[in-house]
Amino acid sequence: MLSFVDATCLPGIRRWLRANVAGEDLMINAQLVCTELVTNAVEHGGGRGTVRIDLVEDDGLHVEVDDRDPAAALTIGRSRLGGVRGRGLQIVTAMAEWGVTRRTDGKTVWASL
Repeated sequence: MLSFVDATCLPGIRRWLRANVAGEDLMINAQLVCTELVTNAVEHGGGRGTVRIDLVEDDGLHVEVDDRDPAAALTIGRSRLGGVRGRGLQIVTAMAEWGVTRRTDGKTVWASL
């Protein structure tokens, strides 16, 4: 489990994935999905949260990213930060099954590759 305050945790996540994920395609896809989910949590979910990454059997990975904003909408292809943004969830959708679990104190966005 990794905690983060901002996107500076991403190099550590990428190192962990390179060291622990078998298969280059899965590792590269996992890096991209984790980067997108953490970036969304920092930019749209109130920052500060937790990342959990679990290896699933020999050929899969499950990632969960918590944030502190239970109400923030997840909109595929749109961003409140401008017209050249908002494609991260499109990328995640193309690479993984994903969803959201909302709580009163925040939410968890998860993805399974």
